[in-house]
Amino acid sequence: MSLPLNDGHNIPTIAFGTGSKWKWHDVTTYVQLALESGFSHLDTAAFYETEPFVGRAIKESGLARKDLFLTTKCGLMIPLRKSLKDSLEKLGVEYVDLFLIHNHFFVPDIKEAWKEMEKLKEEGLARSIGVSNYEVKHLKQMMRVAKVKPAVNQISLNPYNYAEMKPIIDYCQENGIVVEAYSSLAPITTYPGGPVDIPITAAALRLGITPTQVIFLWVRAKGAVIVTTTSSKERMKEYLAVNDLPPTSLTHEEIAAIDHAGANGPPPGPGPSSQPESTSFLSSSSFHLSPLSRILSSLSSRPSPSPSKDVGVDVYVDVEKSPLVTLTTPTPCHPSPHPPTKLTLVGVINILLVSITFILGIVLVLMGLLC
Repeated sequence: MSLPLNDGHNIPTIAFGTGSKWKWHDVTTYVQLALESGFSHLDTAAFYETEPFVGRAIKESGLARKDLFLTTKCGLMIPLRKSLKDSLEKLGVEYVDLFLIHNHFFVPDIKEAWKEMEKLKEEGLARSIGVSNYEVKHLKQMMRVAKVKPAVNQISLNPYNYAEMKPIIDYCQENGIVVEAYSSLAPITTYPGGPVDIPITAAALRLGITPTQVIFLWVRAKGAVIVTTTSSKERMKEYLAVNDLPPTSLTHEEIAAIDHAGANGPPPGPGPSSQPESTSFLSSSSFHLSPLSRILSSLSSRPSPSPSKDVGVDVYVDVEKSPLVTLTTPTPCHPSPHPPTKLTLVGVINILLVSITFILGIVLVLMGLLC
């Protein structure tokens, strides 16, 4: 199943992501599992340091390039042309299907960056171009100079942040920009027992499907492409089975009930750590610091990957595959039976850098408070 993009290309409606816990880890085995399970859309990024492993998995799969849809994102403050060419080399391909600016602060100038993106598309290095984590103000700034509209805006989207994200979704739909959604499983993986559990579970019981599939149907109802991940082949099949469900499986009343339940945000609790990919990061207190402080803050806010647990995008717990949960029982989590992924040298270096930048970030924040 795919959706048409505004440039004439099509995008598969569900992608296997190599971010979240996979950052800086060897993901070859899990990308291979995803391809074997039926995923054709792979999502990666220079910042994740997973591109070489994605490339290896593609090569070993024997699949034809035309049968795959590859998305990658630019590196932090790396010239876009260099970033894309480095990504192509690591992936072992001549072009990507979709190249995204990972975040507005990943480039020094939004307008000039988009002009360069248009050149990369014209040269055929990226068939489609887009952005990630852009708010309406960033999209409007870019659109003032755009000769080619962005095909995609990838954002965090789940029932608990839908009200916050709705202006972005509305703007994208008005301008023919497809929304991609990551972190959609937060109600199950990060906030179990929250208010959206009741309408989600009720819909799951009516349809005879899992709560995870209900959430993915909800994402589809918002017109968005799903970006998710797992290390379990069984769950990969569960995710892909959503393609076999009618797009109108959820009633208008069920969708409205989920929207209403999530409107006041998630239940109290620690929740997920801030992620620089997350649009909510842009409205956090750290966003109002200097550019250097923002970068340090974004790096220091990344949690160390937990190799012992299997996850959905941007969360660090696993959803147990069970028939159906009751209205009063949150979906349980359990440690993954899979062996931990191998931590690469680059990963070790990045973890050390995160520790250093965390300390520097605290110092900068304290200096700012004192001043």
